[in-house]
Amino acid sequence: MNTRKTIYLSILFCSWCLMGFTWGDMLSRKTQKGNELFEAGRYEDALQAFTEADVHSTSSDPRLPKLYKNMGNTYAKLGKYEQAAAMYQKALEASGNAAFQADVQYNAGNAWFKQHQYQQALESYKQALELNPKHKQSQKNKELVEKLIVQQQQQQQKNQQNKQDQQQQNQQNQQNQQDKKDQQQKQDQQKQQEQKEQQQEQKQPQDQKQQTADQAEKSPEDKQQQLSKEEALRILDALKEKEQLPQQQVQAPPRPVEKDW
Repeated sequence: MNTRKTIYLSILFCSWCLMGFTWGDMLSRKTQKGNELFEAGRYEDALQAFTEADVHSTSSDPRLPKLYKNMGNTYAKLGKYEQAAAMYQKALEASGNAAFQADVQYNAGNAWFKQHQYQQALESYKQALELNPKHKQSQKNKELVEKLIVQQQQQQQKNQQNKQDQQQQNQQNQQNQQDKKDQQQKQDQQKQQEQKEQQQEQKQPQDQKQQTADQAEKSPEDKQQQLSKEEALRILDALKEKEQLPQQQVQAPPRPVEKDW
């Protein structure tokens, strides 16, 4: 009888301890509440519950990897993929189980994929396959992201080529505009030169007419005075010639007289 009572009390004590660990532990209670809220689509409330569970945890608690994974999933549902990737990294560091880590790496790859960080996503899928080669979803997503990386590289090359072509086109347009400007400037200079020459040609007849008019306006006295000066110059020239003539005669040597006896 005492033995049965002892066994019964032992079972009752173990059950009470188990129930205390499950329902009395704040981490378990908050985690359970977070899971229920997550399933109901109440992701903000679920994240709050998971955060409160983490507050009541210790660094060596074996339940932390799963908690961090759940928090990462909740961040992903909220579209906060950077926070999700960071939480998945904490789950990886807290766990030593390869299968669990493979699942987490797969989820991390999806978070990177949502951010269009295809290279980081590819690395996560590769890590998942190294941990679990039979992880079919990682293999499928790995092949998909590899194709996207190739397309992304091709698009980048195309964009770079288009950018270079656009730069060359802009340079060509600038050169054409400069040539057109230089040509227009040259034409303007030539036109100005032609206008200047035309003005000079129009001015010459006017100067001649003005000179003729000035001569016509001269009084008879001015004309007579001008003629008198001309006559005086001619007289002076004539006198000079006469003065030179006797000198030439004086200077000439006498010719000998020949007698015809």
